[in-house]
Amino acid sequence: MTSHKPSQQEEELTKLARITERINYGVELEEVLDAIYQEMREVIPYNRIGFSLIDQRHGDVVARWARSDRPMLLGKGYTARLHGSTLEQIIETMQPRVINDLEDYLREKPESESTALVVREGMRSSLTCPLIVQGKPVGFAFFSSVDKDTYSSVHVDFFKQIAGQLATIVEKGRLYSQLAEQKAVVQKQNILLTRELEMARQVQRALIPHKPPEIHGLEIAFAYEPAIQVGGDVLDIIPLGGKQVLFFVGDAMGHGVQAALVMSVVKAALQAAVQSDPHPTSVLDSINKAVGRMFSDHFVTATCCLIDSDGLRAEIALAGHAGPLWFRADTGDVIQETSSGLPLGVAEDIPYETTRIALGAGDTLLFSTDGIVEAFDPSGSQYGNRRLRSQLLRHGKSSARELCVGLRHDLDAHCEGRAREDDLTLLVVRLT
Repeated sequence: MTSHKPSQQEEELTKLARITERINYGVELEEVLDAIYQEMREVIPYNRIGFSLIDQRHGDVVARWARSDRPMLLGKGYTARLHGSTLEQIIETMQPRVINDLEDYLREKPESESTALVVREGMRSSLTCPLIVQGKPVGFAFFSSVDKDTYSSVHVDFFKQIAGQLATIVEKGRLYSQLAEQKAVVQKQNILLTRELEMARQVQRALIPHKPPEIHGLEIAFAYEPAIQVGGDVLDIIPLGGKQVLFFVGDAMGHGVQAALVMSVVKAALQAAVQSDPHPTSVLDSINKAVGRMFSDHFVTATCCLIDSDGLRAEIALAGHAGPLWFRADTGDVIQETSSGLPLGVAEDIPYETTRIALGAGDTLLFSTDGIVEAFDPSGSQYGNRRLRSQLLRHGKSSARELCVGLRHDLDAHCEGRAREDDLTLLVVRLT
């Protein structure tokens, strides 16, 4: 039985398969090109390999990678115009080019800066090969040697065998590297954005009361939770001296940073308005003018309530916001004020109205934003005003803190872990 001796062509094909398999292990472009530098010596001699890619938008050839066993002068980032160059001729013919005497070539073309640089590196011959993917030129591979007359048609023919696959592998590596670079940029931007949002959250939290003030005759409890780091809900509790307190709950249109910016303007306007005239209609009128001046396409719904715990009365003005739920301890009923003006910032002059109610000991007022009644469970059902009223009916005689905590637990039970889509503000005021 005679053994089969592989032909030269079979040996080359086996060698080619082994080389491309090793090169394919690379993922990012640098990995692919490093593998080419290590593996191609068996079939093409070189002291230096360079790869350049074509910048289709600007018409430039940009050096993307190079390795050599000598010090290099032409490295990554070197850029030259493609139009009018000898590289453009290689693209037109789609055939590799052999120069076996670079010094002689430089004497004929002294304007070739790239040739001058590789000659100064010690290179004396070169094989320049176009990289074509699906008929489209994407770049060049440059093999260079320190010896003259290094390259022949054998090397050209061998490169032609691997040209398509090699170009595809290089392009794949380029795209992967580009994706990785874009991912790194996005991650960096996300880190910066997260830091900025955290800073904005800290600023916003500073604008929200840390804890309820102690007011004789009143129990006060609240919950404030933006859907993301920052939100557009507004909450303020302003003691006015004696036993009067102004309560303000608002909801700026939208979410996130824009809504938080509107919220900060409302907060500043509120403080200024209270200094001038703490009557609820005057406060809403002042804030309305401020929002209208600052924003042309944003509005805010709000409830403003002045409570006198000594006189057992409340004055309530609404700006497009649902009125507070009023639990009457003497009857066990829940009443809601429905009269509501237009939201703040919609028009320049809006006549807001005040509703006066007489409170009794044990009565509770429950203020909220729509992040509560519009909270969804996994099936898409809203928490709703009816459920909120039923909770107040059931637990209306509890302390303000117990009622606030109980409502939050009931809301969580309804949502069953589904993320909230809106900010949440809950304010409970109970007359003792």
